[in-house]
Amino acid sequence: MEMKLITESSNFYLVAAVILYFWACRIVNCVWLRPRRLEIWFKSQGYKGNPYRLWYGDLKDVAKMTMDVQSKATNLEDDIDPYVLPFHHHIVQKYGKRCYMWNGAKPRIFVMDPVWIREVLQKHEIFVRLYTNPLNKLLITGLAVHEGESWARKRRILNSAFTITKLTVMLLQKEDL
Repeated sequence: MEMKLITESSNFYLVAAVILYFWACRIVNCVWLRPRRLEIWFKSQGYKGNPYRLWYGDLKDVAKMTMDVQSKATNLEDDIDPYVLPFHHHIVQKYGKRCYMWNGAKPRIFVMDPVWIREVLQKHEIFVRLYTNPLNKLLITGLAVHEGESWARKRRILNSAFTITKLTVMLLQKEDL
């Protein structure tokens, strides 16, 4: 009877240890190994950026730069880029148009070349958006939250509204006011 009890409890601990081991492996993979592999892959593709830092990535620097900029007064004549997204502006100035930043354990790639921007916008099935907050779909409406065919349909409608001729007419009317 005692031998059976010892065997059952040791089986329970063995199963618990295996489950704990797999969870630990998944956490290490998500938090350390995958970001390091992505960083190596980005470097091989010619992207530049800050090295990955455990858990936070560049989020502490983003918060610090944002607080620094908000504490300063701005002039109307100043360039607005460093004030709106200071860390993004800093990364692009430091590393160029092919750069990335770490949003926690997930990278964010900056697409600054007009040819690449056009490719991303035209191939909306390949380049999908990743949403971190599920409330975005409920609270935010418009072209920014649509994906797939819904996005393509709305973009076609908007493209006809914002042609060069219509924009020039709107600007001329605005100047007349």
